[in-house]
Amino acid sequence: MKKLEDLKTDLLNNKVEKFYIFYGNDVGIRQHYINKISTYFQQKLVVDNWLNIKSYIGANSLISGRKLILIYNDEDFLNQESKNIENLIYKINNDFSCIFVYDLAGTTFKNTNLFKYFADYITEFQAVQSNIALEFIADELPDINELTASELAYNCENLYSNILLEADKIKSYQNETGVSQQVAFESLKNKNQLLFKQQDFVSNEFMNCVLQGNFTNLSFWYDVVTSENNVNSFFKYLSFIFNDFMIAGLVKKYGYYDGGSRAFRYKMHWGRIIEIRNLNLIYNAEYYFVGAYKVANIDELVKNGTLKNSEIIDYFFNNVI
Repeated sequence: MKKLEDLKTDLLNNKVEKFYIFYGNDVGIRQHYINKISTYFQQKLVVDNWLNIKSYIGANSLISGRKLILIYNDEDFLNQESKNIENLIYKINNDFSCIFVYDLAGTTFKNTNLFKYFADYITEFQAVQSNIALEFIADELPDINELTASELAYNCENLYSNILLEADKIKSYQNETGVSQQVAFESLKNKNQLLFKQQDFVSNEFMNCVLQGNFTNLSFWYDVVTSENNVNSFFKYLSFIFNDFMIAGLVKKYGYYDGGSRAFRYKMHWGRIIEIRNLNLIYNAEYYFVGAYKVANIDELVKNGTLKNSEIIDYFFNNVI
């Protein structure tokens, strides 16, 4: 496949191919690249299927000037014999570029002849990494804070098209009311007028905040773990939370290397040990060991009926940290 970064490099170097295949769920990014490619041509045409291209692309075409031809969701072309596709590509002259665009899911698309034999022409437009999504948000909404930007990226599922839509809502509200972008976001959020994706409880990310005393993010995680779909998940992660406290305590008491080695000898996960020993562990060893002890007691309190499952989260926030 042709990686998105390679496609970007080509266009930055003014290199435009005569045949492309685009697919994936980020319509916004995909359209951005189509628009960029179209700047190299005088006209943009949309045709129904690959058979209709032939009247345009031949060497004897009567249509002058450079033209970009777009073909959307031509299912017949997906499983054409390779020789037919090769012949089509061969006949495209230098005055044209053809982009076949598909909205198919990954698995469906990858089972086609087009993917099997012509993958070098294919670029997938999928959700970007979180850091890239945050860069998009910073460009569109430079005045919102980092926590809000992270929340927005998550709710937009790191899709550029969703980010653009949400940013447009926020900026429109800002212009209408005269408030800041941050206030506009919060107002629209309170009115349930922005995209919302239920945040899953992620034990490692939660404990990274706990171990480092990141109280701003802890307020976010409290809302997450008290939501309806996560309220019973917290109990399932108590053993992982216990281990995280122990790893942090050992690292603080015995140091970066010796503490990590001791944790590993105690059968704790090496990958997690590496993550925790690289955190900014602001508390002393005793704090982390006491935290582990209190977490170990939660299981006993639940089993003897002293603590209800629905009370675990509040107990943790009030008595453990």
